[in-house]
Amino acid sequence: LIKARLRTPQVGFILYVMEHNRITAKIGILAIAMLLASSADVRADSIHIVRNLTFGEFATRDNDSPHTILVDASNNATYDPALLQITPAERGEFLLETFPPSTPLSISIPDTNLTLNGGGAGIHFTISNFTHNNPVTDPSGDATLYLGATLTTTGSTQHYGTGNYSEGIEITINY
Repeated sequence: LIKARLRTPQVGFILYVMEHNRITAKIGILAIAMLLASSADVRADSIHIVRNLTFGEFATRDNDSPHTILVDASNNATYDPALLQITPAERGEFLLETFPPSTPLSISIPDTNLTLNGGGAGIHFTISNFTHNNPVTDPSGDATLYLGATLTTTGSTQHYGTGNYSEGIEITINY
């Protein structure tokens, strides 16, 4: 069993806060993720971002209870009624190259909290329930990974401050 550990330095999105049916504050921005691989058999240049996982642009009407956006590996997005879609969420797409041929790849990603400016403290959004397409490499050792997840507000009644919400996520590939 060999693991390829990939790290995305930042994951984020754009959020607008709704007050009295008006957009009043702009929060967050989608950061372009870079993947780094560390394994004897996998080079950093064998993982290519085709499209980042994004929750698009949306507005939140309140934070009185947890609200979610789900984007699945098939690129279907579902928004909680308290979250108003401005631009659509989209699954992530990654091209994996130079892995062993005709091999199933097992993907695991721990839940991640996105905090203001990546500071690790304060009010956050949780990214969890990562989904993917169970990639299997072709005879050349290549595969496409489609990645989805769920974004959840805290539901704490606290207001989100203006700024970038981001944290790194770690993707582990076992083969």
